[in-house]
Amino acid sequence: MVVLENVWMSVEPVFDDITPRLVLGDRVRVGRGCQFSVVGEVVVEEDVLIGDFVHIGDTSHDYRARLRAPSATRPRPTRICAGALLVGHVAVLPGVTVGAGAIVDHHSVVTADVPPGVTVRGNPARPVTT
Repeated sequence: MVVLENVWMSVEPVFDDITPRLVLGDRVRVGRGCQFSVVGEVVVEEDVLIGDFVHIGDTSHDYRARLRAPSATRPRPTRICAGALLVGHVAVLPGVTVGAGAIVDHHSVVTADVPPGVTVRGNPARPVTT
């Protein structure tokens, strides 16, 4: 595993009934300035390449709350499957699974599951059509 500089891994026990868990598989590369926000479970399987400045999280905040920091929403498991590639400046939102061998292009925001082997891009990320 390679984790480059300025990576932020927040694995916080926010809910009494959940033990947070971040899993980074074998041969994973995490680029510079990446962020992992975990209060439930985030799994990155083996052979995944994560570009610079990627955010992966399993929770968010209630944006209606006056004080957002203590208002984390219940987590939804997030998974990056084996051999996936997350190019730079990507955001993977709570509850998403990026399938095995999938590619998430630059500056994409992944709001829904990505099927195995599919390339997605955009905000929200959608399959690339040729």
